[in-house]
Amino acid sequence: MESLPIWENSFIYKILVRIGNGLRKKLVSYAKISLFAGLIPSLLQFSLLALLFLMPFISSGKIAILTFISLILWIAKGLTKRDEWLPKLDLFSLLFLVWTGLSLLSTAHSPFFLPSLKGFAKSLVYLTAYFLFLSNFDTMERKERAIAVVSFSALIVSLYGVWQEIIGVAPLALWEDVEAMGENITRVYSTLKNPNLLGGYLIGVIPLTLSLLLLRRDWRRPLLALALVASLLSLLWTFSRGAYIGFFMSIIAFLLLLLWLAWKKASRRYRALIIFALLLFLFVLFAGIQFSPTLQGRVKSIFSIWGHSSNFTRFTIWQSSLKMFKDNFILGIGPGNDTFRRVYAFYMRPRFNSLASYNIFLEVGVETGILGLLCFLAMLYFLFSAGLKRVSQGNIQEAIIIIGSISACIAPLFHGLVDTIWYRPQPQMLFWLATSFIIGKPREPKSILVMNFGGIGDEILFLPTLRALRKHFPQAFLSMVAEPRSLSVLLGETDELIPLDIKNKFKLIDMLYFLSHIRYIDPDIALSSGTSPFIPLILFLSGAGKRVGYKQSKLSFLNTHKADGTRNEYMAFVHYRLVRALGIQEPPSLPSIQIPSSAERWADAFLEEVGIKDGYILIHPGIGKMSIKRGIDRRWENQKWIQLINELKREGWAIIVSLGPDEEELKEEFSPASPIIVIPDDVFKLSALIKRSTLFVCLDSAPMHFAVATGSKLVALFGPTDEEEVLPKDERFRPVYANIECRPCLWDKRRTSCPELTCMKKIEVEDVLKAIREMLTAGKAPQ
Repeated sequence: MESLPIWENSFIYKILVRIGNGLRKKLVSYAKISLFAGLIPSLLQFSLLALLFLMPFISSGKIAILTFISLILWIAKGLTKRDEWLPKLDLFSLLFLVWTGLSLLSTAHSPFFLPSLKGFAKSLVYLTAYFLFLSNFDTMERKERAIAVVSFSALIVSLYGVWQEIIGVAPLALWEDVEAMGENITRVYSTLKNPNLLGGYLIGVIPLTLSLLLLRRDWRRPLLALALVASLLSLLWTFSRGAYIGFFMSIIAFLLLLLWLAWKKASRRYRALIIFALLLFLFVLFAGIQFSPTLQGRVKSIFSIWGHSSNFTRFTIWQSSLKMFKDNFILGIGPGNDTFRRVYAFYMRPRFNSLASYNIFLEVGVETGILGLLCFLAMLYFLFSAGLKRVSQGNIQEAIIIIGSISACIAPLFHGLVDTIWYRPQPQMLFWLATSFIIGKPREPKSILVMNFGGIGDEILFLPTLRALRKHFPQAFLSMVAEPRSLSVLLGETDELIPLDIKNKFKLIDMLYFLSHIRYIDPDIALSSGTSPFIPLILFLSGAGKRVGYKQSKLSFLNTHKADGTRNEYMAFVHYRLVRALGIQEPPSLPSIQIPSSAERWADAFLEEVGIKDGYILIHPGIGKMSIKRGIDRRWENQKWIQLINELKREGWAIIVSLGPDEEELKEEFSPASPIIVIPDDVFKLSALIKRSTLFVCLDSAPMHFAVATGSKLVALFGPTDEEEVLPKDERFRPVYANIECRPCLWDKRRTSCPELTCMKKIEVEDVLKAIREMLTAGKAPQ
């Protein structure tokens, strides 16, 4: 939605923001740790969808109650969420508020204040519903979900109508004109208890259902098709002439707008198909009228000005209503059918009683005067001009939804030229829903949830994916779930880090708090690596509209976007397929890290302290204790490391051996080789030493990934791991491995390394020395 600068600079806006921010400061800190607060966005979405689904089945009062509940949840969400309390106001919405204000003036000016106040309260329900739809169905996924819910609700309503036609249901009221309709003709009314109201409801549903049917290729498509067919049949058997007019105009508008869109953005083939659909629609319509005497009679009666009792009644009521409009020209008589009935009593002709003027525009003029009518017409002008602009400028998916929404708005306006159904909650709620789709542009993602479990090396491999999300969604709040042991390398990469120790058993309450927290984040996009079946389940429970994961997971059907998780290339590039599934086509880069200046200074001070100025070879002989604990042991014998160090020292190289904080016992074992030994207490300090080294030698471990991320020359020893998965193909990085038939096997043939570690024992010192010499003669590593 394009907010008006005049609104954002206004005193009222600033006061609202100040009040909201003041309340949020007190509530947000509580909401983050609350089990309930995380459910508020989901409850809000559910209440709005429940409202749309239940509309045809419940009373007007219950519709108002559901709308009020949704409003309370919306306020609660705004006061407990980050950056949610930012009320926006576009031109159409401003006109809607002005129109409501004029309705309030009409209420105050009305000769029947209390009935008018009741009518004004109903208009507030519609105003509230519009803003709730506008602010909550604010992504394409949410718009489509809302349309799907409306369509499935209409499916039930329509099937009931079809059943009424089959059994020949008896009328409920005196709207059956036997003389005009003929005997033994059934007019279905389904749950809405009136065929005209049922028709007015269905003509709003049909264009929306049709638009979603054109877009969907999933499990919803058959149900949408069934809903469309059932709605058309049920509409036909209402024999509502006003609904027929609205339906005809809305479908003609739908097909013409679709043709216009195809002329701008599609091939000749699609243009031809739409033209064929338009001609087929007209042919079926004409044929149906010709072959159905009842339908033919209803259509012909539309053009019988005085020869049809219903038409005569309408013309008589219009004449009286025009007199009412002229006598209350400026502010009208006040809103509400009860007010109209009381005032109309002074103008009506005998036997022509009515609760409304049987014309939307005349009714608006009667209720709110010329000022309200002009404001309403201005609203419609800006509504349809905005819709046409969005069809012209938006992408095809968005444009088709807008075309359906424009058509859904046109239908009740034309039906309302001859009937009062627009003032019933079901058709009017649909009108404001479609209006909110036209006015509310799909926003950019405001929140993204990312999950990647593993050690530090795994997180380094994930950095290109993380940074692509940051680059392409710069305004989104980026939250990441990772294991506590790996958080250090992710500092500064996200807006929020959420530790989750998946290695330990969870208590139910801890999992509930975790799920509540990610619901509180209310992500638009949730993305995760990993093929565990729990991954898609967590993404689904996050409530994100777009859920991205690997298709190899057993529950991948819960994801909306799927990537291939086959480990057939460098894992950073495998992870990057996740963002490609979102449509990001920019090629991936190698991982990189920013070393803090404090770590840089530490490395310079250490090298000065040990007297190294001209270059050195850094060796890291260890692997993480977590790998050993998991049985993924890929260590090289310490004696071979010592032999390698002695050989390199004989060739004149200064050797530094780095050990992990939990490897201090190795100092004694390496003392015969007398290298300089360092135990950095920070991964970035180790990275600073790697960056300054002439060459870094290590195992397949986290420090290897730091070497890649700093662009340092590297020789890495591989055993059961496939070197092509964890080391990019680059002349700066050299893998060394034993050429035996059973490797690599770590993630393919077995989950842990074998006790014999044959693949590591087969790596000889000479193999490593050869690789080192070749790398050293290739030139200096880039600094």
